[in-house]
Amino acid sequence: MNFREIVAFRAVIFTNSITRAAEVLNVTQPAVSMLISNLEESLGFKLFERRQGRIFPTPEALLLADEAEKTFESLSNLKRRADQIARRGVGSLRIASIYGPAMHLLPCVAAAFSRSHPEVNVSIVTRESKRIQEWMATQHYDLGIAEMPTEPNPLLHFEALPQRLVCVLPAGHPLADREILTPGILDGQPIVTMPVWHHSTVSLERAFAEAGARFNRAFEVDMFSVALELVAHGAGLALADPINLLAAQSDAIAVRPFEPVIHFDLALFFPAQRARSLVAEEFAHLLRKELASVPGL
Repeated sequence: MNFREIVAFRAVIFTNSITRAAEVLNVTQPAVSMLISNLEESLGFKLFERRQGRIFPTPEALLLADEAEKTFESLSNLKRRADQIARRGVGSLRIASIYGPAMHLLPCVAAAFSRSHPEVNVSIVTRESKRIQEWMATQHYDLGIAEMPTEPNPLLHFEALPQRLVCVLPAGHPLADREILTPGILDGQPIVTMPVWHHSTVSLERAFAEAGARFNRAFEVDMFSVALELVAHGAGLALADPINLLAAQSDAIAVRPFEPVIHFDLALFFPAQRARSLVAEEFAHLLRKELASVPGL
């Protein structure tokens, strides 16, 4: 018994005619007759009787027809599911992200994705970079956004998302008139930094030391968004990344390039030991497009 034989059998049952079944299936009448004959031989019993030039299903054929219809319904469901998968229209997507992209980038991407993929369940969790890298290395999530790894890890597969940090000042600050800010210009100015171990802080302190400028740490925070709020309230200056600047109080701050260049590079992580799902690839595509529109990236 094969699928083509079942298709022919079902067509004959519904049309009560070999000729009409052949027309429905767009094959020749002898081809349908051969398929029915082969099916009868494999089953070991007759499926149709011929009387006065017409064919009639046997009781056994009617019993088989019920099962054939269930099979076709299952196959129809399977095809519909496959079509949904091909359209990225079904499934789930688990995303882990650090705070900045989760707050200021992922909501608009996720909303756009959901409008075109309403049957895909999307979950977003926010953690620090180290934890996200651990999760992605153990295949816990479909996508991850975190800081670039500092050491090679064969269990991590990622695309680099380079960012150049900029200097943020309170609006109206005297140094806001400068086109570019340097450690020499910022000598002694109160600065809001990330933790002392953070790459941006280490690089910033090194730049001040090499320029012979005084580094005045006024506040230490663990999120760029907090640093931006402190700057907006006149507490000092800070370096910040373009993504967190998306939600900054634009009328309360001024933004200027900083030299030497200090990077805060992020990465888009994928599971390294399994294939990317179609929905993950589609979401990543939308995310890349959104990133391309962020000023400074």
